[in-house]
Amino acid sequence: MVEEVLDAVQSQARLSKETPERPALAVGDLFEISSWVAPPLRPLRLHVPRSSEDERRLRAALTALEAECRARGIRWEEEPAPLDPLEPGAKPPHWLGVREGSWLRVSEEGATPLGAALPGAALLAGEAPAGLLVEVPAPSALVEAIDAFRGRRARGIEWTAQAEQADFVLAGRLRRGRLEFAWVRPGAGAGESSLPGRSHFLPLLEGERRRQEGAESLAEELLDSARALAKIHGWLQLASPPEGAWPYRLVLRRGGEELDWGAELCEGDHYDLALVADPERLCGAVESRFVYVFGLDSAGQVQLLYPDRNTGSSDNRVPGTEQAPESPPAEIRLSQGQRFFVQPPFGTDTYFLLTTAKEIATPWIIESEPVRSGDEREEHPLAELLLRCTPAYRSDQPLAVPANWSIDRLRVRTRAKG
Repeated sequence: MVEEVLDAVQSQARLSKETPERPALAVGDLFEISSWVAPPLRPLRLHVPRSSEDERRLRAALTALEAECRARGIRWEEEPAPLDPLEPGAKPPHWLGVREGSWLRVSEEGATPLGAALPGAALLAGEAPAGLLVEVPAPSALVEAIDAFRGRRARGIEWTAQAEQADFVLAGRLRRGRLEFAWVRPGAGAGESSLPGRSHFLPLLEGERRRQEGAESLAEELLDSARALAKIHGWLQLASPPEGAWPYRLVLRRGGEELDWGAELCEGDHYDLALVADPERLCGAVESRFVYVFGLDSAGQVQLLYPDRNTGSSDNRVPGTEQAPESPPAEIRLSQGQRFFVQPPFGTDTYFLLTTAKEIATPWIIESEPVRSGDEREEHPLAELLLRCTPAYRSDQPLAVPANWSIDRLRVRTRAKG
């Protein structure tokens, strides 16, 4: 354990644990750090609003409320509010939802408690808002199924009883007569974040005989979605060791123009990937590393962009062997003969530059939808660390990885034409 930093390259430490197999050490011995243990990441926090209503009563009340809205020309909103309706200053559409076991109605006049049961069409008596957004809580059967499944061990997920402490809240909607549920990020329209605004909406099976089966099936699917979100959440927190610093950073170029953090790209725009060195750190020889670039889109999909998976990892060692190590180039183009273009989904896209002294033989297993058989396994400490961001990975043992790797990020905005 480090007790005192002596200077830029030396620290004073003591052994934090006696082990029989440790080599003999004496006061004053010098040693070099050869591996690095990843610090624990903050888990993804989830909240499930609780309702005592069963699916049948909830569906009946919502159906009546939707019919009343359509009869009076009130827009029935189907997408989650871009801002948290309970945040000060937020101006969402007329909103209904459950907080702490009670229905709330939020309008320009403020929040009004409505009790444990949804009033249905009577709720709109004397009112005619332009639109109505109903954030449907999980019916009792779905809540019970989620409670049963969430007891399973899953890394990177934590459950909270307070919606304001959650990264994602379970929210439902009535769409075309069907109840659907998704994990929704509160206040997704406030500020920038690389986390998706929501997961896919998944339907709850209908019918008396299928009710329990449908709740259990949906609970399992929702937990799969939560695991995928937790993987992204882990990636966004992951920091490389200080010893792994590398002089190159990732840049996107559009027609020769370097795009800054937060730059906007339009549908159909073409761009290239390149590495640009910090001139102050580009002195002397530079360690060659294997370079990987992943893209995270606004829908939460992670894809390997470089190297091209069709050509393999044969040309992604940078600087290459043909370049003199004592005079590394100031810029290295990665997408030689390969250009990328902007397409849906639009929103916030994040690019990850991963560099390592040891090649990752199958980097595509890190993708959100890895193409691999069930028994394929990447034996690389860094790939293992990245896989541990996935909650399905079950191990509480700290993982020591080499210190000669780095991760960097670049975030841009994309939009449709027009």
